[in-house]
Amino acid sequence: MPNRDKVDWEAAYAMQDRDKMFLLYAVSESLCKHVGDFSAHSDGAVEEEVQRLVGAGFLMESDGRLNVTKRGRFVLGDLADGTDVITDRKATGIDRFLAEIREILGTPAFRGHADNKWKLHSSATHRLIREYEEDDILEDDLGFSKMYANYHFSELIQPARMNGHGVEDGNRISDLELLARLQHLGAATGLIDFTWNPIVALWFACRAGREDGRDWDKCDGTVFVINLNDPTQFQIVPNEIEKQTVQAIFPREPADSPYYWEPPPRGPSAPRILRQRSVFVIGRPLIPEHVVKEIVIPEADKKEIRRELEERLDTNELSLFMDIHGFSVANRPESPIRRMDDPIGHFQQGNRSYQQGDYSRAIGGYDRCIRSKPDAWEPYMARGNAKAEIQRFSDARKDYDSALHCRGSLYYDDEPSINLIQVTMSGRFFTIEGI
Repeated sequence: MPNRDKVDWEAAYAMQDRDKMFLLYAVSESLCKHVGDFSAHSDGAVEEEVQRLVGAGFLMESDGRLNVTKRGRFVLGDLADGTDVITDRKATGIDRFLAEIREILGTPAFRGHADNKWKLHSSATHRLIREYEEDDILEDDLGFSKMYANYHFSELIQPARMNGHGVEDGNRISDLELLARLQHLGAATGLIDFTWNPIVALWFACRAGREDGRDWDKCDGTVFVINLNDPTQFQIVPNEIEKQTVQAIFPREPADSPYYWEPPPRGPSAPRILRQRSVFVIGRPLIPEHVVKEIVIPEADKKEIRRELEERLDTNELSLFMDIHGFSVANRPESPIRRMDDPIGHFQQGNRSYQQGDYSRAIGGYDRCIRSKPDAWEPYMARGNAKAEIQRFSDARKDYDSALHCRGSLYYDDEPSINLIQVTMSGRFFTIEGI
């Protein structure tokens, strides 16, 4: 069993209902890793963090009290009792991931890549590599730093401001905030999206899709972890607008330490920033390899992790991209349809898989049909057929029995007769060996 990390209950008890606040604050620091010294955090810092956790769905305010939500309880496991994070149930892909990040010290930020072949480069670096058709440009530190600085000024900031994009409500915004808005809409910038929430990074590492002929479900994913609390490795971007110019952020000579910056939650991207707990890491121009830890997410775990994230933590593309731009991208032509519940569509999908001999996938289609219309007899009958094909005779019989007791239909408004169902099923129901 893993070592037990106990909550500092005395410090937590000193604050009104702070036991739950402490636990959720621990979640924000590194999910299931406890804060070492609770008293080191001021009340104001805790209150601010708790509000973030309320917004993230881990905590709920009701009648002046704070309660751990179902989502928060799932993430915390048994921490409220001071027991092990991983319980006696079989460890899932999420469990193994959380167990690994518990050992990370400091204030980690996370980034997920669905394809482990992708390097931790900014989109601006990728664009420059494609433009010059070679990775060798990265080997000349001084030359690439100058190229990087010129790109951000000449290709992005200067023309964007000339087109009137650098003003909000009559006020000039900083170069850095302008870059963040451009990136939000798809521009290639030197800002690399990280998150304080490891669950968000895990979703990106398990994301379904395809790029350059590679199916992301058929390759390992990666979660990158960096400790932004180490002043010897990272610097926070100053708040002064004059220190957020491209000249200050992207010097023409390589800088010693990368920057990090939390974008203010305002403008059209505010819902996404809050939901994803965004923080930008800025290589100057690259992030040194020695400050990065990598966690591999095996391809075999991806689908199950995605299912858990969706069903138990409500973490999916629509929940993470809540702004209008993200909502539109989540509903692009190649995206799966999530909300439209069509039992006949599910049934027909199951039938097609059955005809192709893919009985496991057919069962999945019939499962969805039954969840959508549990009183219809046809999907039970069809699912029984599919289970019989893979020798699951006992389960098939249960489905046939369920079909006989259903009083609804996918295709008929009137209650179906038992005789009709029995005739339809007669080729199966009475002849399968073992039932």
